[in-house]
Amino acid sequence: MLRLLGHTSSAAIKARSKRTKIEQQRSTDPSIGERLEQSQNTLISTAIGIALQRKAYEVRNDQSEIAFLNEKTQNFQKLLTQSSLATQLMWQSEQLFKNYIRVIKNSNEVDATRYLVEQAITLSNEPDFDPCVSSW
Repeated sequence: MLRLLGHTSSAAIKARSKRTKIEQQRSTDPSIGERLEQSQNTLISTAIGIALQRKAYEVRNDQSEIAFLNEKTQNFQKLLTQSSLATQLMWQSEQLFKNYIRVIKNSNEVDATRYLVEQAITLSNEPDFDPCVSSW
């Protein structure tokens, strides 16, 4: 019986060790994060993808990739900030809301967010635009 327990615990230790090696390889492999970011299906998957890549490059101590990802993060944060403001305008405009939904249906959340920001910038630059007027 003790011999059986010894083999069982030995097998469990080997399995755990193998699992740990796989997890370590995953933590240094930026491809998972790259795929998530490049899919750009949702804002959260893009953010997670960038964060996973950063973690992998930090483990590798790859400063040039970390700097590149820092720039990506800043651009993504800018998009999120602009999106927050553009969303406020979207709630004032039924047509902008419908167009946003159309872009999501035909593409993805990230493209729709970029579209929304572009439209909000365009609208806010029009001299006759009044953000307080609702078109619902």
